[in-house]
Amino acid sequence: MRQRALFHCLAILMIGWFCVVAIILTKPSALIPPPAPFQPSTTTIPVPLEDPRLMHDAFRYKESWSVADGTRIILLPHHLIGAKGIASLVSAVPEPTTVYYLAPDHLSGGDTAFSTTDAPLVTAEGGSSPNLVLHQDLLETVPSLSNNTRAFLHEPSALAPIPYFKEAWPNTLVTPILVKLNATEKEQRELIDALRTKLEQDPSALLVSSIDFSHYQTVQVADFHDLIAEDALRALDVESTSSLEIDSPPIFRMTALMARELGLGQVTIHDHTNSLTLLRSVYGKESTSHFYASFSPGAFAQREIVSLLLLGTLDNQASTSTLLSMSGTENRFFSGQDMRFFSTDAPRTVTLQSAGYSLHIEGIQTSKTATVTHLKTPTFPVDLIAMDKPMTVEDETDLLTKVKASRESGAHVIAWIKWRNQAKASPANSEQRLAESLIDAGAEAVVGITPQQDPSFASYKGKPIVFSLGNVKQAFGLVLNKDHADPLLIHLTK
Repeated sequence: MRQRALFHCLAILMIGWFCVVAIILTKPSALIPPPAPFQPSTTTIPVPLEDPRLMHDAFRYKESWSVADGTRIILLPHHLIGAKGIASLVSAVPEPTTVYYLAPDHLSGGDTAFSTTDAPLVTAEGGSSPNLVLHQDLLETVPSLSNNTRAFLHEPSALAPIPYFKEAWPNTLVTPILVKLNATEKEQRELIDALRTKLEQDPSALLVSSIDFSHYQTVQVADFHDLIAEDALRALDVESTSSLEIDSPPIFRMTALMARELGLGQVTIHDHTNSLTLLRSVYGKESTSHFYASFSPGAFAQREIVSLLLLGTLDNQASTSTLLSMSGTENRFFSGQDMRFFSTDAPRTVTLQSAGYSLHIEGIQTSKTATVTHLKTPTFPVDLIAMDKPMTVEDETDLLTKVKASRESGAHVIAWIKWRNQAKASPANSEQRLAESLIDAGAEAVVGITPQQDPSFASYKGKPIVFSLGNVKQAFGLVLNKDHADPLLIHLTK
């Protein structure tokens, strides 16, 4: 009897076990507890005003800007020396239901490419909580986006415009997103798709992108760098992102792509400012520049400018460290141009890193025969024609013929000449005559290489003539001198 009872007990246990296994296999969720409901953060993120009077005065004296109907994106700085421009732009935009705010993760505090937070942003004007439903949906949709309040606690500068949002749009919900510098194009695409969907679903939602442009440069260099930044901004030029001197190339790229995909081809530049200019600084050497822009429906523009940085001679003994010593903080001096050139006796290219991108500085070698190099630019064809100073009438005729042919083909032409008369302190009459003949033939600029001479410049029919760039360090010194920078910082326009 005892054995039979034990057998029955074991049989019952076995049947029960098989029933449990069957339930798990057919309906795994039966024994798995439901996920805990989303709990909003109990942390708050203080967004202090450095001086409340600054914001109040910015709104009091704001400009009377207007934005076009259908504006869905605006661009502004997070540098509060531009407070008046920030106040002017947000005041021009009708109050949105939701703002998706993209700002740089300067300190890389995020664990993923993008960081957001469900914590309320507390300003002197009151708190601003995110839409928790939208917040959770974004987290589920974008794999490279994480909820990371800690990253925001270490990024006060990126949050600086938030009080201005609250002042202009008291009822707007703000979803802030920090963007790391190394966000890949695949990760950017994930976020773009999610945000574009949100803007399409809610016609009164707004994307606000915050970028500061040129950094650590003199006003002269910053203004030159900003020429192609503005040109690329107007044309929504995604491919030129790596050439621009900006603090967040990923934000620029995503903003341009979003505008293109939403049909926002009308880009209105409301203002362009520079910190040293705003401060009326005479002696300042390092500035930050800003653009204030809005994006509304319209036809897409084309790039119109190509910019070139011309350096002097870098001899074969000089190393990359020579250029690194000139490149400044984050190698930003060599950003902000489409192309960069120096003179060399042997073909070589120097590559530097800036803002996560490779910058190539091309060495130009001359020879007794005029050599035409077709430069790859994002705007229009540019031919660089390099040659030693012609020694015969036939050589000069060949050079002028090639310049004229390139110009007639539609290319913009830069003539790059290595003068032979290197002992004299000033250009020879024959050099002046040749330079003028090259411009008459169609050259946009004539660049003369004479490393043993001090730099010297002239102009003819409004076109720059460089009789000598000197060596690289001499040329660099001139770029920093506002009275002599223009011949070395050349921009070509359609």
